Amino acid sequence: MNIPAFGFAVLSVYLLSAICYLFYFILQSKILKRISSASLASGALLHLIYIIMLRDDLHRLPLGTVYEVLSSATFLFVLLYLFLEFYIKENSMGIVIVPMILFFLAIALPGIDMNKTLAPQLAGLSFQIHVVFMLLAYSGFTIAFIASVMYLLLAREIHQKRLGFFFSRIPSLELLDRLNSTSATLGFGFATVGMFLGFWMGIELWGNPFPLDAKFISFVIIWIVYLFHLVARLKLGWRGERSAWLSVVGFFFVLLTFIVVSFFLTTMHAYR
Repeated sequence: MNIPAFGFAVLSVYLLSAICYLFYFILQSKILKRISSASLASGALLHLIYIIMLRDDLHRLPLGTVYEVLSSATFLFVLLYLFLEFYIKENSMGIVIVPMILFFLAIALPGIDMNKTLAPQLAGLSFQIHVVFMLLAYSGFTIAFIASVMYLLLAREIHQKRLGFFFSRIPSLELLDRLNSTSATLGFGFATVGMFLGFWMGIELWGNPFPLDAKFISFVIIWIVYLFHLVARLKLGWRGERSAWLSVVGFFFVLLTFIVVSFFLTTMHAYR
C-alpha cells in the first residue's frame, strides 16, 4: 500500500473511532467505553506506522512543513489524550476530542509533499526533538483548554439548574478541573524542555540563545502564563473557575503564537 492510501486508512480508523465515542456518549455502555478507547489506540498505532513510512521516504521525521507538523501534532495529541483518558478513567471527553483529531488530520494528509526538501539544520536530530517537545506542549495546552471550556459551561448549567442531555454526560466539575490541571502541567513540562532545547539550538545556529524573534517572545509569554497557572494552583489555591480561565487565557496566546506569529510575524520560525 502506498503512503497516501495508508494515510486514508488511518483517517478511516479515526472516523470509526469518532463513531464509537459518539455511541458511547449516547448509550454510556461499559463495552462501548472499552471499544472506543481501543479504536482510538488502533488509530494511533496505524498513525505511527504512517509516520514511520513518511520518515523512511523523506529520510527525516515529518516535521518540516505545516502539513507535516499538523499530522505529527495530531498523532502526539492522540497519544497524550489516551494517556489522560487512562489516567482519569473517563472517556466522555472523546466526543469532543476525536472529531478534532479527525478534522486536523483530514486537513494535513492531502497537503503533505513527498518531494519537499529542507535546510540541513531543519532535518537535524536537535531540531526534531525540539519540535516534538513543543508539539507535546501544545497538545497539553489544547486539552487543558477544552477541559476548561467544558468546566465553565458545565458550571453555568449547574448554576442555572438546567442540565441537558449533553452536560449530563460529560465528566464532573472535579474531573474536568483535574484534567485541566494535569494537562496544563504536562504541557508546561514539555514546553520547558522544548524551550531549553531551543536555547541550545539558538546558540548553535545564530550564536544567541535569546534571539529577538516574534515567536520566541510570544512563547516566553505562554511559558510565563502556564508557570503562573501552576504556581497559582499550588501556592494560591486557584482551582475551579480561576484555573479554567487561566487555561483559556494561556490558550489564546498559544493560538496567537501557533497561527498568527508562525505564519506572519516570525522570520526564524516561519513555515516555508
